Amino acid sequence: NYVRLHLGAESHLFRETMNRMEVRLDGHRFARIHRSRIVNTERIKELQPWFGGDQIMIIRDGTRLRVSRNYRAVVARRLAGEV
Repeated sequence: NYVRLHLGAESHLFRETMNRMEVRLDGHRFARIHRSRIVNTERIKELQPWFGGDQIMIIRDGTRLRVSRNYRAVVARRLAGEV
């Protein structure tokens, strides 16, 4: 029940569930990509296919994050501008 929020070089720890944090964040700017990750869609550089139907999301700073199959459709809709 803890969430670590990364803001550039800083990180902050909140006593919060991922579900509650997801509800609190702006759905137009943030997308859940995995059961343990929510990203700012403005920071996405590209998506690449991965094994088993997953995808790899590359953030502008070069960070690589796995997009799970369960969230792939949600991510596609968010990136297409649909919420």
